[in-house]
Amino acid sequence: MSQPGFSKAFEQLEETRSLARLYVDVPAAVQTLASTTDPPIPPSRLEALQAPRALVGTLNVANQGLQVQAVELA
Repeated sequence: MSQPGFSKAFEQLEETRSLARLYVDVPAAVQTLASTTDPPIPPSRLEALQAPRALVGTLNVANQGLQVQAVELA
């Protein structure tokens, strides 16, 4: 992964041993979704999501199901 801050992003999460870890490049995800929606998402709405942001998270098994911990990176 070549995104700046990718490795440090997971340091912000408390859980170090997780079932799964995820990283979502929000602008890239928005562009992918925008290209497949019908009707298309207006460009004015897409502009608000173009700042370099990401979501990182972990998925863990807990006593009562699954636990998700996530943070947004600006």
